Amino acid sequence: MTNYLEEILAGKNIRENLIKLKQELKIEDQKQELVCEIKSKGEAILQLLKSEDAKVRKNTAFILGELKEPDYLKTLFDTYVKESQMFVKSAYLIAMSKYDYRVYLDKLEERLSFLRVSDIEESAKKHVAEEMKVLQNMIWKYKEPKKHEFVEPKQKLEIILTTQKNYSEVTSGQLKETTFKNLNAGVKIVTNRLMSVLPIRTYKELLFTLNCDKNLEKDVSFIAEKLVQSNLMSILKDCHKGEAPFYFRIELKSKMSLDKKSSFAKRVALELESLSNGQLINSTSHYEIEIRLIESNAGKYYPCLKLFTIPDDRFSYRQDVIAASIHPTTAALLAEISKEYMMKGAQILDPFCGVGTMLIERNKAIEAGTMYGIDYFGDAIKKARNNTERADMVVNYIQRDYFQFTHEYLFDEIFTNMPVQGRMGKEELNLLYERFFQKSKEVLKANGLIFMYSNEMGYVKKHLRIRKDYSLIREFCIDEKKGFYLFLIAVKE
Repeated sequence: MTNYLEEILAGKNIRENLIKLKQELKIEDQKQELVCEIKSKGEAILQLLKSEDAKVRKNTAFILGELKEPDYLKTLFDTYVKESQMFVKSAYLIAMSKYDYRVYLDKLEERLSFLRVSDIEESAKKHVAEEMKVLQNMIWKYKEPKKHEFVEPKQKLEIILTTQKNYSEVTSGQLKETTFKNLNAGVKIVTNRLMSVLPIRTYKELLFTLNCDKNLEKDVSFIAEKLVQSNLMSILKDCHKGEAPFYFRIELKSKMSLDKKSSFAKRVALELESLSNGQLINSTSHYEIEIRLIESNAGKYYPCLKLFTIPDDRFSYRQDVIAASIHPTTAALLAEISKEYMMKGAQILDPFCGVGTMLIERNKAIEAGTMYGIDYFGDAIKKARNNTERADMVVNYIQRDYFQFTHEYLFDEIFTNMPVQGRMGKEELNLLYERFFQKSKEVLKANGLIFMYSNEMGYVKKHLRIRKDYSLIREFCIDEKKGFYLFLIAVKE
């Protein structure tokens, strides 16, 4: 390592040796010794920032950052300001970020504001984007961005509530005094009473449509221009307290590879920052809105907006989960579909209760009587109790194998999400369903109901054919691609 430093000081192969020296500094067990050695030659190293070779300046800046010598900070900043090569500028900032640079914070903010409204040449955009990213992170280290508070908008807006495919009517059926149109996997709504829509439990996401071309060409400048010209900023200002800037991310729903998607999204974001005059700021860590571009089969992009500032308390009880936990909007959908068959005050059992989501959503749909949840997994039972307490409900949870469960009285309903195959073989899975139907007959009243969510139609139908004490009332295809169905099964008298 001494040879690299000696050759640099002797003016031999400076660029190559700086790169090797930089690599040596990454080796932790020798870093401290090397830092001390370089510091002893600090003035000579600083002179390399005056080199005519831009790559020498860039690598020197990285090395000075590792030295963390306070006296070098001013030199790094002054050289950064004077640097004419855009691809080098971020190196000075990265070096400065290793120091306490608060004295330069105002000037860094001025530089960032200037870049945001500057007309950048195409050839420099990549390097300017990198400089802006480092600047922003440096500023946020000491100045967290102020978050906007959501308020109900005054204007009439068009929104889309995304839903399970083919079940948009379940959500639209809960709307009041609102103009809507059912889509394949959502409901398009025009409303000036947004707050009345938020509590509906069966939608997945709430997206705002934008009043611009709904089939945007795959062109960075064109997309950014149309977004800025749309009602995007009007929606943001109407829905929030406080002024711009708003922090955003770009979500690209596209067939492009991950690398190409990332590159395209970054370019759109940079163009948006520039065209919005800094009212929109791209951030992958502090974003409060998402601008979503959804690619059509024709290769065009449908633009919409998601606000992360909107409080969603629908499932605030569900803070404890396990890997197998059902999504709460799915559980809510199952409960809503089943409502017409449910009985108020019914005695409910979930033999595979997990963290309690199915029982809680069942009770929210139609108030139940006594509820029992069983699971052999102790951690799930503990989490179910926590979730249920937050939901302000009472459920009797028992850690036990369902097939060993006994109870003094019979139940009106079983409302359950069946275990998925996982590591179970076909014979084991077949036995699970065989034992389930046998055990359920023992714990259900005559005319009792089973609401079963399962992706094993074959085993369900097989055992319903074999057994003569059950009848299949209805089946609902919930997720055709994954084979999930809701089966409504009755015990025969």
